[in-house]
Amino acid sequence: MRNDLIDLLRGIAFILMLIHHLFYFNPNSSFNVPNLVDIGGTISRTIFIILVGVSISLFKKNKSKKPYKTFFSALLVTIFSKIFLPSYHTIFFGTLHFISFVTILFQNIEFGINESIITIIFSILISNYMIKTEPSDNYVNLILGSYSKTKYPLDIFPIFKWLPYVCFGLIIGKYMKENNIQSKINNVQPITYLGKNALFLYMMHVIPCIIWLGTKYN
Repeated sequence: MRNDLIDLLRGIAFILMLIHHLFYFNPNSSFNVPNLVDIGGTISRTIFIILVGVSISLFKKNKSKKPYKTFFSALLVTIFSKIFLPSYHTIFFGTLHFISFVTILFQNIEFGINESIITIIFSILISNYMIKTEPSDNYVNLILGSYSKTKYPLDIFPIFKWLPYVCFGLIIGKYMKENNIQSKINNVQPITYLGKNALFLYMMHVIPCIIWLGTKYN
């Protein structure tokens, strides 16, 4: 069963992300994104990741193949960024990689509020530790949250930096489920449509954006 509130928020996040990408992937911008647009991008990423946790809690019993579709999409992003962009910009653990990883992980384990709170605290501690470690180009270290020496992927979601947002979403989703909070919102169909089809629409624009940016390096 769909939840209009989740689709609405995801649709808003998609719009903010699309605006951010129009600036960020512009080959003439050199990644100089206006401050307001940059803030919008941060809000977009935060909403997306929190909603991952909310959706896992609400629809955990309805396991689907969607996480694996997301993972396949993530691989396509990696391949296209590898082909069209310099190697130091390759996206090896971006938004879709992170979302598919945590969705597959949390769909297969029981996670309550206490476990979520413990994971939030643990993740913050590990994230702060990784930031202080010696810069490295080791992929595992970068995925865990350390700084890079020479790699500057266009999109990277360190696990322990973003895991607290997922856990926060798990707590919200659990509360909504236990209190049978459902939402039906009228007159926002265009935005909820974006939310319902966010993965498809993401792939439809991000691949052309990668190719567009690649013209800068040709």
